[in-house]
Amino acid sequence: MGVKSFITQHPFHEKFKSTITRPNGKLDKPILAPPLTSHYQLVGIAFDYLLRFHLERINVGSKTSAWAAEEGVTFLLDPLEESSDQYEKSKTSSGSSA
Repeated sequence: MGVKSFITQHPFHEKFKSTITRPNGKLDKPILAPPLTSHYQLVGIAFDYLLRFHLERINVGSKTSAWAAEEGVTFLLDPLEESSDQYEKSKTSSGSSA
């Protein structure tokens, strides 16, 4: 579940509204520090991680799950480990030594 969908659900939405102060004013002024990247999704993911770290820090006993980055590493390494195992099996079954 993404942070946006999490904080818009009841009762979390009300708690966030009461604890997180939004800045007052309109955003009709020019941007003083324009983005240095066009990778907006990556910046959003970084913000998501930052908010999750902050929430875990202030809620010490909270229940957490695996991070997407941790699952991604597992997803990437599993096929490599299978390929390595298949390579090693093929070396021993063919009788060759490299």
